[in-house]
Amino acid sequence: MLATLKKLNQKWTAEGRKRISIGIGLNTGEVNVGNMGSDKRLAWTVMGDNVNLASRLEGMTKQYRCSVIISENTYRQVSSQFACRELDKILVKGKSQPVTIYELVAPIAERFRFEPLLSKFDDALAAYRTHDWRNAAAKLGELLIEFPDDGPTQILLQRCIEFIDDAPEPDWDGVYVMKSK
Repeated sequence: MLATLKKLNQKWTAEGRKRISIGIGLNTGEVNVGNMGSDKRLAWTVMGDNVNLASRLEGMTKQYRCSVIISENTYRQVSSQFACRELDKILVKGKSQPVTIYELVAPIAERFRFEPLLSKFDDALAAYRTHDWRNAAAKLGELLIEFPDDGPTQILLQRCIEFIDDAPEPDWDGVYVMKSK
């Protein structure tokens, strides 16, 4: 989908039309699928907690400003085939258990192209997880010099700056409670 969208955006730009972007949220798990409804109105659909989480992850692509966010369940299935970057531990609306989310970056054969971003972000995330807000902010600031348009880095840096002034409780488990769907 992303490769086709890239080609379409190039074509549309050449035609003087606006570019579009999409966000994709992926989760792996059991769902209910089939015709659902009543005798008067049936619709083929999928339902269940796993569908809802995928929908929430799609919404998170706007906040984190990245194209594809996957759940930890999906990460376990694809990590040997795709380069992924751990983004955060979040609690989404409607859920009681936090989920670790990842950005699906590229096929594993292309990981080398993203290695500086991935390793430096991981270092900053490790500092963030130990509540070392200033160190994490410094690492993220350096990362933005090299990758100024990286949404996840911008988001985490903003959060670190907020936490320097107003830190969460000392026993905070690193789970960020999402405020929107």
